[in-house]
Amino acid sequence: MLANATLLQHIVQDFTVNTHSQLLNHMLANATLQHIIQDLTVNTHSQLLNHMLANETLQHIIQDFTVNTHSQILNHMLANATLQHIIQDLTRYCRGESKEQWMTDLLYCYSVTMASHRGNLGLRDIY
Repeated sequence: MLANATLLQHIVQDFTVNTHSQLLNHMLANATLQHIIQDLTVNTHSQLLNHMLANETLQHIIQDFTVNTHSQILNHMLANATLQHIIQDLTRYCRGESKEQWMTDLLYCYSVTMASHRGNLGLRDIY
């Protein structure tokens, strides 16, 4: 079990793609979302995500907005009350870089879980 935790720590440390920035860039390419995001004037990606989860209008837009690499986690977050609660707690109790790291780790763990359920990357063999 300790080896699995160490392996996961190394994988997380090597994971350098900032998916929150990618998602924001995809959203900014959409004129409607760009207008909404400009009106929100939030400081961090996690605050933006928290606001989206709480805003019914944005939930409908997000459900219709399909971004290849992010639509699964967004749809799952909108449908999963437990995950929403975790994200709300993270955005409420964590600050700064710590909050951003928790959000990145959460997205990474979700991606690994989804990949393992699909049988990708041979993750079932690793764990």
